[in-house]
Amino acid sequence: MQTSNNSKYTNLMSAMNPGISGIINTKNNVDAINAAYLSDAKAQYLKSSLPTLRGVNGDTISATNIVSQVTGVRSPIYPQFVKEGGFLGFGQQYVLRWYHISYTPSSASSAGTFGSGTPVNVSFTANVPSNSNYDK
Repeated sequence: MQTSNNSKYTNLMSAMNPGISGIINTKNNVDAINAAYLSDAKAQYLKSSLPTLRGVNGDTISATNIVSQVTGVRSPIYPQFVKEGGFLGFGQQYVLRWYHISYTPSSASSAGTFGSGTPVNVSFTANVPSNSNYDK
């Protein structure tokens, strides 16, 4: 995963404006626009959401303990167009809502040693929120 890159969001926002060359071609398809935003958000995380593991230099920490302590990791905020309102499906309008994906750690590649500077890879599962669970 990588940290947020504002130019990617600028390019995705351009996808909603037809007639601009060199942009993602979504042909004003709301599902394609939403999928593009979601796909980009799944590839990123907020550095500020990474926990700091603390310990004594030279001590080891097991892969299981790493997984149990690496919680609270989230994506940057990303937009989705959601149909809301109306009666029995008539008169609905698209509303722009903002979401964060939360990541659940599933495994770590190996144990780590505090102070070694050697990275430990952690695998995460993306928990994509439903349309009703936007960031209020």
